[in-house]
Amino acid sequence: MTRRNVQRLLVAALVCATLPGCRGPAATPEARSAPGARNSGGAPTSVEATAPRRRASGTLTVRLASFAQARELELLDAQGRKRTARRSGQRVAIDGQAALERLDLQAPPEGFVGVGATRYSGELSVSVEANGEWRIEHRVDFEDYVLGVVAKELGFGATPPEAWRAQAIASRSYALAQLEQRSRTNAEPYLFDGVRDQAYGGAPQPRNARERESLAQLRDAVESTRGVVLEHDGAVVDARYHSSCGGRTADGRAVFPELRSSCLSSVECAPCAASREVLWSWTVPAQQLTQLAQKYELGERLVALEPLKLDASRRWIEVELRGERANKTVRYEELRRELGRDKLRNARIVECWPKPGAKLEGGLRLSGAGNGHGAGLCQRGALEHARQGWSAERILGHYYAGAKLTDRR
Repeated sequence: MTRRNVQRLLVAALVCATLPGCRGPAATPEARSAPGARNSGGAPTSVEATAPRRRASGTLTVRLASFAQARELELLDAQGRKRTARRSGQRVAIDGQAALERLDLQAPPEGFVGVGATRYSGELSVSVEANGEWRIEHRVDFEDYVLGVVAKELGFGATPPEAWRAQAIASRSYALAQLEQRSRTNAEPYLFDGVRDQAYGGAPQPRNARERESLAQLRDAVESTRGVVLEHDGAVVDARYHSSCGGRTADGRAVFPELRSSCLSSVECAPCAASREVLWSWTVPAQQLTQLAQKYELGERLVALEPLKLDASRRWIEVELRGERANKTVRYEELRRELGRDKLRNARIVECWPKPGAKLEGGLRLSGAGNGHGAGLCQRGALEHARQGWSAERILGHYYAGAKLTDRR
């Protein structure tokens, strides 16, 4: 039996284990390894299915915010023709012809439409917002979306299939949880294609034979998890994840107070702790500190900075900014957004100069370990665990302790 067929049987067993009258595969050890209640040996033991409010199937909508401010758009239509879209007030002018209120592009079967160099299956709708920005909505099959996210997050190459599978389940769970939450206030909820949600670059486009082979393996790995999501306390897990934790993940609710699930607790991550590649250091220029003080109306300059709240992993959660005229407490993730997430890579600060609370004479130098917010699955840790032989179920059970797998097709 091929590995692909084995994986598909295992996913079937996850669902079968909870249905009345089901026999056989539900009792296999792999079926019991989903992230759920733990026995005395630490292994997850339960998998359940519940009636979903929304299913991880059909189509979903992605707002392509990464193109919103482009001056013009180069589009690829279903016939493979390149078209140029320009804004004409709140209408879309194509190749200098009469402007349309909205342009719809439908990908052909087994084919794509595109924006710039990015290719998309499904349908693209292009219009112009009242503020003059492009509004591009991509309606795509749920599983094609998950495939695109995993390809963007982990890429092609020598990636262990179990890491792809774990990422697929986490990404699907996050998407479904966000759509369920947003449907309470929006009849047609959507996701963003960037850091506000998940990295998504449309349909993966292999450039050579090696990448085509890798994409086929990636597709099989994602397909083997079709419809499977994480649940905790009867709800789909808002399965946050990040690049590297630096040795210990963050307390999810400390970083994101809006999280309903408590299964994103702080856990040790040995692969990250052993890696020096996750270390970083950055000196915040004095000019940026001045701009920060002025933004928050603290005075002409920032006098000091000190963490007020840390989580179990010693990450900075809340920071007090002290200016010449006033002080302000902000969440550290807000500070990262203001100063640049690419520079201030995460909240696990291991060294600060001058010392926290000391007077700032010039710039501020911060050194840390890890990359990203630190909550939930650590991608570097998941990759290394998969190379060590961990299954996707075991990986998910480690980073989302107490969650269980459910088929929500």
